[in-house]
Amino acid sequence: MADTIEAYKHNNMPATGAIEIAPQVIENIAATAALQIKGVRSIRRATKTIQNIFHRDAGVILHQNELDQMVLDMSVELNFGVGVIAVAQAIQTQVIDQVKFMTDITIDVVNVHVTSLYMEKTSK
Repeated sequence: MADTIEAYKHNNMPATGAIEIAPQVIENIAATAALQIKGVRSIRRATKTIQNIFHRDAGVILHQNELDQMVLDMSVELNFGVGVIAVAQAIQTQVIDQVKFMTDITIDVVNVHVTSLYMEKTSK
C-alpha cells in the first residue's frame, strides 16, 4: 500500500498563494456526508489494534493506492432493517460528491466497511 497523503496542495494561482488541505479535513467531510445518509448510525473503527489507536480518525482513512488513486476507507454502523447494499452505494455517491463540491478534490475509490448493525432495544 502506498504512503498516506500528507496534504493536498493546490498551486494553480501562485500570485495569490498556495492552498493546502489537510487529510483530516477530507476525512471529516466524508464522515459528515456519510452520516447524512438515512440508515447510517455511526462511523466507527473496524478493528481496535494498537496501530489504529494512534491513527488520525476512528473510522475514515484517506490514502493513496499503488495506482496513485485517492482512496477513502470508511467503517460504518448501520441501523438494522436497512438495505445494506443500497445504503453503502448511497454513502459512496454522497462522499464523492461532497468532497468534490467542497474541496474540488476527486476521490477515486470509497470503500465502505459495514462493521455492525444496530438494533434498538424494545421494552418488554
